[in-house]
Amino acid sequence: MNLILPAMALFLGASVLLTTGCHTPRPAQPVTVHGQEAGITLTEANADASIAVQRGETIVVRLVENGGSTGYRWEDRTSGAGALAKAGGPRISLAEASDGVVGAPGALTQTYVARQPGNQEIEWARIPAGREAAEETVKFRVLVK
Repeated sequence: MNLILPAMALFLGASVLLTTGCHTPRPAQPVTVHGQEAGITLTEANADASIAVQRGETIVVRLVENGGSTGYRWEDRTSGAGALAKAGGPRISLAEASDGVVGAPGALTQTYVARQPGNQEIEWARIPAGREAAEETVKFRVLVK
């Protein structure tokens, strides 16, 4: 009986090594945002960045959103049609907020598709409640090849 338990532990350990060592991971699934496969994601940390993309690639702008609780809102001030086209409207997700936490941040996302060669600037302005003037702006310069 004393020899059975160590032998059984050795057998179980070897079978775990064999099964985990032979495991082939599944390939990562592409991330989809607004029905488009996400290419490059830009955040406030990338403000004033210059990026180059290929025609057909997507750019997702993702900004911290507190509008539902603080009254601040993001406004898209990207100039009209050019090298980029919007893929749908902006979406606000409060998924990052913990249950029951008032004022916890969420995220605003807007997807753009590089539609033709050229330069275009993406600009978003954070506007306090009851005001029209921006408190802060976030800009990204995009070159579509």
